[in-house]
Amino acid sequence: MLQGSSLYLDSNVFVYWLEDYPEYTALLEPIFERIEAHRLRAFTSTLTLAEVLVKPHKDRRTELAEQFRGYLCESPVLELCEVSVEILVRAAIIRSASALKLPDAIHVATADMMKCDAFVTNDQRLRAHLGGRCVLLDDYLTDSGRP
Repeated sequence: MLQGSSLYLDSNVFVYWLEDYPEYTALLEPIFERIEAHRLRAFTSTLTLAEVLVKPHKDRRTELAEQFRGYLCESPVLELCEVSVEILVRAAIIRSASALKLPDAIHVATADMMKCDAFVTNDQRLRAHLGGRCVLLDDYLTDSGRP
């Protein structure tokens, strides 16, 4: 499923992992094991934090919001990348050549700047832009919802 030594994790990956979506656990477990064993470098954007906190705050699930914040901000194995001027300029260039919305373009630009070999997501819209670097989780599920 994954090629290379570095990957970018989209926001939906953290939702599936930290909220324990059963249909994705078997797919994500070996990825997170490799990350935690330092066999894969993992990146995400500070934008991810803003995206994953919306629903827990809306639902008043403070504990879940703190779990997301703790994992994203304090993980010794995850590199949380600031949204810099360079990333925003790259995101604008990406948007000028694609139909991506700004948040998606920021994620792609961050993955590009970090030279990630793979981009793990479940957002079908990203496949057209990322090509072979896109690891779409649903592609690895069978009809039963298991890998």
